[in-house]
Parts: sequence; structure tokens; C-alpha cells
Amino acid sequence: LVDDDHFFRICQAIILRDGVEVESALVMEPENWDSGRYSLVIGSYPMAAPFLLRISEWKIPVFILSDGLSRELISLMKQIPTSRFFLKPLDFGHFRGMVCDAVHSE
Repeated sequence: LVDDDHFFRICQAIILRDGVEVESALVMEPENWDSGRYSLVIGSYPMAAPFLLRISEWKIPVFILSDGLSRELISLMKQIPTSRFFLKPLDFGHFRGMVCDAVHSE
């Protein structure tokens, strides 16, 4: 999960209820990012854009959260074939279900 600390803690609390482990990529060095370790990446745009570009070739789902849609965001999503867009504010019930589906579908 790549987001500010407050939103990270909210998402972590919601997702952990379903037994899904959550880590923040912001506290890890890029060389420690391992595509085989994760089944889903969630990031807020534009904060997570540099991270998302670095993992664009990973073959796992990428959920991009944003307050709106822009040309830059559309361009980023075209570079990440496994990306899905979610508009903030989120419906956390629906979002939690999407996360669980993505994580448990491996």
C-alpha cells in the first residue's frame, strides 16, 4: 500500500479484518520491492506514481486511488496493464470486497 500514513492505517485496519497482510512500500528501499512477495499493490495518485512506474511490469493487480481523473493518470494507467482505477472517497465495503477478490484469486 503506497499512501500517506493516515490513509494507510485506515486501509490496513479494514483489510486486516479479512486476514490480508498489509505493508507500506514507502518505508522500504526500492531494491527490496519483490514482485513475488505481493498479490496486490494499492497506491494513491499522484503520491504513488514513481513507485507504480517502477513496478509497471509486475504481473499482479494494481489499484490506483485518486480524487479525480487526469490525462497524466490515464497515461500512467496505460503503462500498467493490470491497473484499476478507484475514485476517492471510497465505498470501503465495495473496496474491501475488491481487495479480497484480488488477493484470494491467485
